[in-house]
Amino acid sequence: MRSTLAKQLEREIAPLCEVHGVELVAVEWFQGAGRGLLRITIDRKGGDPRVQDPSRGVGVDVLAYITRDVSAMLDALETKEELVIDVPYQLEVTSPGPERPLQKRADYDRFAGLRARIDMGPRFEGPSTVRGALAGTMDGGDEHAHEFIVRVKTANKTLELRSSLIARARLDAIIPEKPAKPGKATAKSSGSKRQERIEARDRARAINEEHLRRKAVGAGAGASHNATSEPVEGVEHDGARAASGAER
Repeated sequence: MRSTLAKQLEREIAPLCEVHGVELVAVEWFQGAGRGLLRITIDRKGGDPRVQDPSRGVGVDVLAYITRDVSAMLDALETKEELVIDVPYQLEVTSPGPERPLQKRADYDRFAGLRARIDMGPRFEGPSTVRGALAGTMDGGDEHAHEFIVRVKTANKTLELRSSLIARARLDAIIPEKPAKPGKATAKSSGSKRQERIEARDRARAINEEHLRRKAVGAGAGASHNATSEPVEGVEHDGARAASGAER
């Protein structure tokens, strides 16, 4: 359940973002004891948290330009009394970061399959926080034609959440896997190497036992000859072993 102030400012800020070639991701208003925070989140068009590429983020210069333009717009709206914020507040313009906020229906659909945390408003009859994988959206139906439904797959079932009852939603941070350090074997490869050593040892033992058996047979028969052993595939006979913002 977003504040009326955030919804009003979204209509004003979105065109400013278009001018600078970025998209408005979210407008959030937080109010504490006697102070407020207006957070504007922007991103490159088509920005995706699954793409771990810092070079494709929003530059510091763009953040500065948006901050300047939004600040001037707020001053103009307050002068015309079209906007009333009766507490001192901080303006913060930022890029999404690892926990990208979700507000637009298109984002809920675009990031289907990713996990998210959704905080519900007081009118929601259910848990205050829902965690699960996004499963797209659907129309609100005749009774709620002005909103949409967010589908979330939890451990037990798929919940359908009305957008007007969502207080705040964010994607869970996507943590990329750390690459294996050079010279360090992974658990899987280490286990495979150990198995190879065991198999090489068993083959060598079999060769030695065969050698001793032939030698004993030759001695019992009184024969004088050199015992030989036929090569066994995968075992070398040379003794080698398997290796292991702005204040307002």
